[in-house]
Formats: sequence, C-alpha cells, structure tokens
Amino acid sequence: MRLRHDRLKTILKNIKDRGGRIRMAEALKMGINRYTLYSMRDKGILEQVSRGVYRLAELPPVSEPDLVTVALRAPKAIVCLVSALAFHKITTAVPHEVSIVIEKGVETPRINYPPISVQRFSGADFKAGIEKHEIDGVSLRVYSPEKSLADCFKFRNKLGMDVVLESLNLYKARKPFKADDLLKYARICRIEKVMKPYLEAIVLAKVSAGISRPLFGNDSWIKPGWTTGLLTKRSTIDIDLLGRTDNNVDAMIIMAKDVCLHDVEPDSLS
Repeated sequence: MRLRHDRLKTILKNIKDRGGRIRMAEALKMGINRYTLYSMRDKGILEQVSRGVYRLAELPPVSEPDLVTVALRAPKAIVCLVSALAFHKITTAVPHEVSIVIEKGVETPRINYPPISVQRFSGADFKAGIEKHEIDGVSLRVYSPEKSLADCFKFRNKLGMDVVLESLNLYKARKPFKADDLLKYARICRIEKVMKPYLEAIVLAKVSAGISRPLFGNDSWIKPGWTTGLLTKRSTIDIDLLGRTDNNVDAMIIMAKDVCLHDVEPDSLS
C-alpha cells in the first residue's frame, strides 16, 4: 500500500502527539485504517509492541516492554504481587508473567503476550496503595511496596514464604521502613495476625540496636516492657528480645540475624 507524503506526514504527527504510540482502536477513530498501519509496520516506520499496539520505530528501546504492553492494553489494571516487588526492586525473583489486579466485575484483559496472571480485588483491597509511575512515556499503575508486601503475605501459600520473607528483608534494607503503612495494608488485606510477628521481629531488632524513635505511630501493639530505656539496661537484651516475640520460627530467625549484624561493646568477660 502506497501512502502519499502529505498523508504520511499527518499520520506521523498524530502518532507523535500521542507520545509516539497508537492503538488500533485509536487509529480507526482517526480515520487511519488497519492496512495503513500494517504498511507502516512493514516499511519499518512503526513497530508492533503487542496485538493492536504500535510505536514509532525511531523511539528509544523500551526499558520494560512487558509492563509497557500491559499498561497500554489494560490501563485500568494494577501491577501486583511479585511483578510489583520486582518493579520496586525488593525481590530477586524473576516474574515469568505479569501479575495484575482488576476490579471485580471488570472484563478480563485479552493479552496474548506477555503472559499475565489476573487477580480480582474489590473495595479498599483494590483501591488502597495505588501508585502511578511513568515508564517510557506510558502511565503504569502499580501497588506501593507496602501494599505489595501485604498482598504477598496474603498469597504466601501460592508464592512461597521464602519469596515473601526475602522481599520483606530487601524492603527493610532498601526502602524507608513505613511500619504504620505496613500495618494499615495488613488490616485491609485481613492478614494482620500473620504479618505482625514478622514486623515485631524487625521492630525489636531495631530497638536492640538502640533506636529510640518509635517505628509505629502509636506503638499500640507493642507490649509493656518493650521500651528502649528498659531493654538497654539489661545484659541479656538479645535473649529478652527472642523471648518476647511470638513463637514463630521465621520471625525469630529474622530478628536474630538482625541482632547479630550489629556491633556490640566488649562485655569484659574475656
């Protein structure tokens, strides 16, 4: 199919005005038929991102092609679970599919590639913790690190507890530790009783390191006696901390590792 120069120039301008990308449905509304797009693709003017989605070939390479494709094909979806953890760089797991959430009652997106895994949330579980980021000029909706961790605890049996705990440790190491937000999303996801021992372990390890700043807004769930002033006066602080956590082996391991990584003063016993 041969395009007149002026017609091609107009089409290119329209595509550039849309950030260099265009969907088949948008093109049809603009009076550009599908065979015109096919011809521009075959000539190397456009490249096909996914079924029905095209971008100018002159644009820089896409840094996150899978996420960009999902954002273009399913703009109302929210990236979640391991895909969200990977986006926030708090997991070493490599997602083999893009995990997304759509609201209950919404039609499931039809995306041939990349492979997707679809969850359905409703109410606050769906609306809470949504962040908007821009990737390669495309708006992407993804859950915050704190909401993503709460979701992963909720789906721990599917994901594996090793993945969840690794992400919690990486979050603690790489992100500001927003304990209030973690608890808030744990309540929204109805997973507070499961998450609390792990958060307690991290808080107590920080207390043992001499951090006096409250990690939680009101400290309402910290039991009496868990104050920095009391604990730092005892020579058996590490044992006290282990004894004050819930009887959860994974949580105790997290806290014990954290305690052992801190420098200590000589105990004068040698």
